[in-house]
Amino acid sequence: MASTSSAANRRRLIHRLEMLLEKQVTEMENGTLDQGPDKEIALLGTLARTLEKLIELDEKQKPAKTRKPANIEMAELRKKLADRIRALESKPA
Repeated sequence: MASTSSAANRRRLIHRLEMLLEKQVTEMENGTLDQGPDKEIALLGTLARTLEKLIELDEKQKPAKTRKPANIEMAELRKKLADRIRALESKPA
């Protein structure tokens, strides 16, 4: 029973981190963040790496038959994040 609870907690944590990452990107796009763009990009990188590690750990806890490659999910997230950052960089100040 404890493993089911732990799995649910991991998924909740992953979801919360995904939402935080999305919020940070949206605030960067809207220009509503207090720190400079370099600090924000560094923070986004840290959040993305943390999310990647949590997804990796969550996948390792699943039975081998039900695992899906975490690298596919993270590749999609990285591409989406990179596209949004490029759009911000090309946006006139």
